[in-house]
Amino acid sequence: MTLSDYLVVKFFTSLLNNWLTDMGNTQNTYPLEWLDLLITVTLNPTRTNLSAIAKAQVDIIISRASEESGKLHSRIMNEVFAITAKVSFVVEAVLLHSLLSLF
Repeated sequence: MTLSDYLVVKFFTSLLNNWLTDMGNTQNTYPLEWLDLLITVTLNPTRTNLSAIAKAQVDIIISRASEESGKLHSRIMNEVFAITAKVSFVVEAVLLHSLLSLF
């Protein structure tokens, strides 16, 4: 095994370990859980008497929906940037391996 092969193997092993660690984070919870429950239970006319929902409860739902929307937007942006960074990192490693194999 050449030095460049060794470095690439070490790099990809490290990258894989990082990805596996990221998968264990609590961010892997279902991000649409609140919205899903709202639609399937709270606002489902076969499960809830919608006319019994008070104006105050509607206001709370609207406020919470706005908060959840912001959280989802932030999470999507974080995921996009994380994926972009990982892809960029892999491309750089492949280029480095290609350059090192020239020597």
